Amino acid sequence: MSDKAKKPPNDAEMKVRAISRWNNEGGAPASGDVSTRKRPKRPRDPAQLAKLIVDIAAGEVEERDPDEGKDPAAAAMGRKGGAARAAPMDPERRAEIAKKAAETRWKRP
Repeated sequence: MSDKAKKPPNDAEMKVRAISRWNNEGGAPASGDVSTRKRPKRPRDPAQLAKLIVDIAAGEVEERDPDEGKDPAAAAMGRKGGAARAAPMDPERRAEIAKKAAETRWKRP
């Protein structure tokens, strides 16, 4: 057996170990993963949820697609988000918009 005692891991080593465990166990779903697709909202009440499941199984209620009725082009633009809007702007204009947003956010009623 070695004479050296193991020193306890420091915070950085513990974080690295925790992250590697997280990744090895599956971790958070990657973007575009099957588990990140939108699902229809379900009732939180167990009785209502049970009734909904029975109604779906009996064919009385159809499960609705969450993307139904959405314009695909608009959805694609929405996914691009602020990055697409900010790309053609100069830094001064972005700063102006950010200042206005901060003032609005922190304005007292």
